Amino acid sequence: MNKLVGLTLLGLAFAGAGCEQEGPAERVGEQIDQAADDVQDSAEELRSDLEDAADDAADELDDRRDE
Repeated sequence: MNKLVGLTLLGLAFAGAGCEQEGPAERVGEQIDQAADDVQDSAEELRSDLEDAADDAADELDDRRDE
């Protein structure tokens, strides 16, 4: 039983050590994920800015009609 526990712990140690090493493909994948997040953030900010500009333009038109 003690051998089984020892082997299990040893196996987990090797598995954990293997997970810490990051290869070039993983780094590129993370960079792609980050770039996609950046694009999404920029698109959301642009959409928000465009909505604000459209609201401002609509308010300006309403103000001019009321004059």
